[in-house]
Amino acid sequence: MGGGRDGDFAVGVVEAQIAREVVVETEFDPQGLVVVAVLEGRGEVARGGASAPLGRDSMLIFAGQGESRWSVDRGALKLVEFWFSDDYLGSLLDPGDAAAPPSLQRFLASGVAVLESSPLARAAQNVADAIAKLPSAGATSQLWFRAKAIEFLSAWAVRPVAGGGGGVSIQSRMVRERLSAAKAFLDRHLAEPLDLDAVARVSGCSRSYLSRLFSAEEGMTLSRYLRMRRIQRASELMAAGRANVGEAALEVGYQSMSHFARAFRDEQGISPSEFLARL
Repeated sequence: MGGGRDGDFAVGVVEAQIAREVVVETEFDPQGLVVVAVLEGRGEVARGGASAPLGRDSMLIFAGQGESRWSVDRGALKLVEFWFSDDYLGSLLDPGDAAAPPSLQRFLASGVAVLESSPLARAAQNVADAIAKLPSAGATSQLWFRAKAIEFLSAWAVRPVAGGGGGVSIQSRMVRERLSAAKAFLDRHLAEPLDLDAVARVSGCSRSYLSRLFSAEEGMTLSRYLRMRRIQRASELMAAGRANVGEAALEVGYQSMSHFARAFRDEQGISPSEFLARL
């Protein structure tokens, strides 16, 4: 079992091979919301006179004080559990958001107890799969777990609103924060070779996901963005009289003048020497 936890959220993985039907009683923290992604397993969960089926590619939502009784059938069991504190949910989601699931709206508005089962959306399943495949909690940082917990929450709790009404969704905010973190890192390391793993770490996601996200949102690859920012910085240095062509090239990480000149012309449409002549 691996996972991450702090005062705002917790993520855990439960994986077992059930030899015969078992019954387990659990009690969840009343000061938060628990969402369980069921990747493998069958059975039923009962609580306070209500019951919900437990099945593969489904999710269970718990909130409010009280014990729950799990009846699990024989076979493989794999669960990914998410816990979010009341305060953390309140900072991320609006209780009056009509796009949120009704059970979540009720819980955010009044803290009413919840037991609900629903299909596991593909996007949420992908997040849970990624967490379940992580070999151990020490293999990554709390930042990664926090990003995955928010990604899972957005896949379940945020739905597009017809007409694109005002407000920024949790998913949009997360995308913006990841892109901002990636850009800030690249701007701080203009003179260094592109390190996709390092950029992905500070952005809280995988390098493949970040590359796709950056291209989709910015209309260019990370390497193209880095080249653009290097040439912009070199142009600023030359325009301010703080560097000649060779000095500006070295300042932004180009060891080859021919490579610098080619990149400069691709970005500015003219050569470095033509740029200086026009100042």
